[in-house]
Amino acid sequence: MVVLEWNDINTNQFKLRDNRKMNDNLTVTLLCSVLIAFSIAFAQTEISGEVSGEWNAEGSPYIVLDSTWVPAGEELHILEGVTVRFADQTGLYVHGVMSAIGSEEDSVHFTTIEEGGCDILDYGLQF
Repeated sequence: MVVLEWNDINTNQFKLRDNRKMNDNLTVTLLCSVLIAFSIAFAQTEISGEVSGEWNAEGSPYIVLDSTWVPAGEELHILEGVTVRFADQTGLYVHGVMSAIGSEEDSVHFTTIEEGGCDILDYGLQF
């Protein structure tokens, strides 16, 4: 948008100011803010294959999409506030060490992706 501004009261001079660049910057800033908020609100981590390390609440829920395993000699630590969701007929096979440490206030949950899906005890965790 182009705006006509009164520049100097004594000389009655006017100048044109181009607000398009300022509006474009504002639009980009707002768009980025919305995208960041959306990605935080719907954060999830898709999992398959070899895993180790630490799963924390920031990456939750962790979605197990295919066969997943903790290899021998490796460790996987699942921290409080994490939800692990399993697709049908998938599992987490532990050949190394796995710990799931929740608290009374902030548990660790193992469940399926869909309501009425497979029982995670049938497929989910195998040691």
